[in-house]
Amino acid sequence: MSQTTSSFGVLQMPDFVASQKEYRKVKSQIRHILPHGLNEPNHRLRVGLACVISGVAEWDCPDSWPELLPFLIESLKSSNKSLIHGSIRVLTEIVRDLDDRQLPYVLPLLLPEMYRLMVSNEFNLRIRTRAIGIFTLLVSLVHDINEHDRIISVGYILPYLSHYCEAFKRFLIAPYSSLMTDTGCRIETIRALTLLFKSFPKLMQQNAADLLQSVWTCLTSNTENYVATVVYKHGEMDASVDSDGETLSFECLIYSLFEFVQVLMDLSTYKNSVKSSMEELCYYLILCMQITEEEYESWSKNVSRYVEDESDDSFSHSVRLSALELLLSITSEFKKEAGIGLWKAVHRHLSHAEALKAHNSPRWWKLHEACLLAMGRCKQLLNDMLVTGYVKIDLEAFIRQVPLADLSQFDYPYLVCQAALFAGRFSRLLSAEVNRIFLDGICQLLEHAQHPIINLSSLRAFYYYCEEVGVDQTNDVVHYLPRIFEGILTTMSRIPQSAYIWPLESLAILISVDETFVSTIEHRLSPLAIELFVNYVQDPLINGETTAIIKGLVHNSKVSSLIQERLIPLVQSIVDNNSVPSALPRIAPSLAFSVIDLLTTVLRSLNPPINSNLLNQTFPVVIHLLVTSDDQQLLINGGECLCAFLSCVSVDLFSWKDSKTNVSSIEYILQVLAKFLDPKTPENCCTFIGKLIRGFIREINKTNQPSLLGDTLGQILKAVLAKLQSSQVLSVQQSLIVVFAHLIQNNLNDVVNFLTSTPGPQGSSAFDFVMYEWVTKQHLFSGPYDIKVSIIALTGLLEYAMTNNDVRFQTLVVPGDQIIYHQSGQSISHRTRSKSSKHPEQWTRVPLVVKLFKILVLELQNQINTRKELEEDVNFDDDDEDDDDEEGNVDDKEEKDGEQINESNSLKASDDEATKYLERYDNLLDDVFDYEFFQEKDPDAFNDPLMQVDLLDYLKERLHLFAKHSWFSIFQQHLNVIERNALQKISLLP
Repeated sequence: MSQTTSSFGVLQMPDFVASQKEYRKVKSQIRHILPHGLNEPNHRLRVGLACVISGVAEWDCPDSWPELLPFLIESLKSSNKSLIHGSIRVLTEIVRDLDDRQLPYVLPLLLPEMYRLMVSNEFNLRIRTRAIGIFTLLVSLVHDINEHDRIISVGYILPYLSHYCEAFKRFLIAPYSSLMTDTGCRIETIRALTLLFKSFPKLMQQNAADLLQSVWTCLTSNTENYVATVVYKHGEMDASVDSDGETLSFECLIYSLFEFVQVLMDLSTYKNSVKSSMEELCYYLILCMQITEEEYESWSKNVSRYVEDESDDSFSHSVRLSALELLLSITSEFKKEAGIGLWKAVHRHLSHAEALKAHNSPRWWKLHEACLLAMGRCKQLLNDMLVTGYVKIDLEAFIRQVPLADLSQFDYPYLVCQAALFAGRFSRLLSAEVNRIFLDGICQLLEHAQHPIINLSSLRAFYYYCEEVGVDQTNDVVHYLPRIFEGILTTMSRIPQSAYIWPLESLAILISVDETFVSTIEHRLSPLAIELFVNYVQDPLINGETTAIIKGLVHNSKVSSLIQERLIPLVQSIVDNNSVPSALPRIAPSLAFSVIDLLTTVLRSLNPPINSNLLNQTFPVVIHLLVTSDDQQLLINGGECLCAFLSCVSVDLFSWKDSKTNVSSIEYILQVLAKFLDPKTPENCCTFIGKLIRGFIREINKTNQPSLLGDTLGQILKAVLAKLQSSQVLSVQQSLIVVFAHLIQNNLNDVVNFLTSTPGPQGSSAFDFVMYEWVTKQHLFSGPYDIKVSIIALTGLLEYAMTNNDVRFQTLVVPGDQIIYHQSGQSISHRTRSKSSKHPEQWTRVPLVVKLFKILVLELQNQINTRKELEEDVNFDDDDEDDDDEEGNVDDKEEKDGEQINESNSLKASDDEATKYLERYDNLLDDVFDYEFFQEKDPDAFNDPLMQVDLLDYLKERLHLFAKHSWFSIFQQHLNVIERNALQKISLLP
């Protein structure tokens, strides 16, 4: 059969020797024979044949095989169960590929048959489950087709919807002893309901009450079964694998139920149904967060798996983590109700755990651990609930009675771990006395714990403590640093490399607590950090943390010079293998860029002056690599490192000379510039070149000794022009253009005259060439700093052109707007390659002075939009109205507004203030995210005074000034609709 399937591909090859007539005949005969084999009694043969038919149908149905679909639908009515099974297997695959034309024909035929197969006791559960799956596929197709056909198709679904919903309800609430359903059938039922509620929330309202109650019954009963069979491994596990290889187990069912709850939360129509069940939902989520026996065994054998699963940013997948994710989503959506419900659920679980403990049942510790996990991860919400008074709890008493008491439960190591993590997370809210008890406890765990998992969690708890309290307020912890440092070293000796991340993060935060203590351990810490860096240079996580540790040591004034000395052999080793200490492994030449990256971090972190030996020994290494290497990543990192030398130690650098060759640092830098400005040098290595030139010129100017450059600046700029002329990479072009933008800030006349007097390509001046490239690519520039520098420079050029009536800005004609702006009434469609070849893009032509004004107005509009996005994000409230309006209903907004008004009237003034308080930190986080998104990442650019300029205010001020000039009336003649709207927003146009 596999040969038959592959022959279809051969038959369609252009070099197939058979005639077209024979070709069609053979294919037709094969298609005629295949479906009749679906009644094969042998299950495996039947399934294989169904796969063959599905593969052929993917190419030939319906155009060349129109009879297949009617045959399959008719076969469902047969009394031959083998034929029905084979047909439904093929339909499962074919239905996925139905198009908009087939759907109205197929729906009336398939829907009643799928319902009949679902509810009939004549067929086994797998057939009934596949029938539900086909129904789900049909609903998905109906939702995805265009709006007009969707309305028609929904009409086909409506007559059967209540029948399907009634069947789904029976499947969900049927007892496990019933032959009506099993776990696989329940999974498919929940998937179908999830899609129905998500796609057609209005249609489901009539049946929603009964269905939601059935889903809730399914969730509660299956959660209890999951706890019994998976968490505690009592009883028989209901898990199997279907013929497609999909696992059908309690875990899969729980995942589906969680997804259903998430969908309800996202729909304003059903959101209140989740809110009203908050306590019970939190109760069952905590049950699902208990450690399973399988996880217990896995973590005990592999501590790396524990670190991976229990990290705050874990990418692992389990019921425990899915329940936690849903809990975090709930607490984010329903802050007040979730906070109250969570605490009540925790209180119930803890009371039950105490009862179990009193009866010597070992189950109590898993409930304790799950409660501490849930509360610890919802720390911010619980803190806010305490502040607002919605939750009344003596936190210190609770921590003394539960987590601190659990620290001594050595028979239950994972409870000890979670107790330590919980106390660390809440340390900011605790008194100094309680924190001292906590610190004493984790130090004792580090010194006496038998299991490395407890050591790891103790270190993680210390990390949380420092993070919460703040390294500037950690005076109480100084006394414990020696014990914790020893605990870190001991722990790392007991665990594999893949679990190093937690100890290294703890070590990185430890060295920021007390400089004096760090100076006492530098002789142990620095070699360790360098050794880890060398040994695990290819591990991004360990490499990042070791780099952070070295950065912290360099920043420490008491040990900075010592760590710089220790790094010299490491840097030299990448060009001289004999210089590296024999105790350290060799750095592969292909990984030398990592060492250079580390050196860049060191330079950016140190407080001047630099250790003279570090400068004398490492600067020549960087220059040597930049001049001689052709490795792209090494050249990029080397360029960034040279920029760091210029930015951080330029005073020492410019007075430096190579003792061997008597070549100055400036001459070396010029050699590097010559290489990277050479048009023959690959552009992918040159992205940093503009930044290097700007930094070089900036630092030279700071010395007040421009004679250091002499006539070299003119040569550099001519090389920049040559590189710009040959460049095809936008990032390199932007970098080179911004060099001129920088110079224009302080030397506008000189730059313009230099460009005018320098020949450009094709017989024009360099001024024409640079300005043409600049204004045609400005809208493609990226990066806040480069955009700001470029716009301010263009503003200066425009002011210069208007004030001096400079003809150079009037005679140069550049592209203005795309012609599309001036062809009103035409629809805008996607430009395919054929359209582009037949109708190339056309632009208006305007003088340079006009184009400069248009660029500033366009940037004004961009800045207005950016500011608006930031303001909207702070007040963003996603109600997902679009999802609820699939059927054209427009009453949702009014209903929601009415609900909000009623709720507002019922709240007290204090509740209003508390609600605002609860939302404040979310808005703050959104604001911080957007702030970082629009911020410059380059440290040199970030520290430039130009970054303090508010570009929106700057443009408003300059454009208002330009509007008073006589040129403004000329500019207005060339404005498009967008530009006019932008000027209207700042009241420059009526």
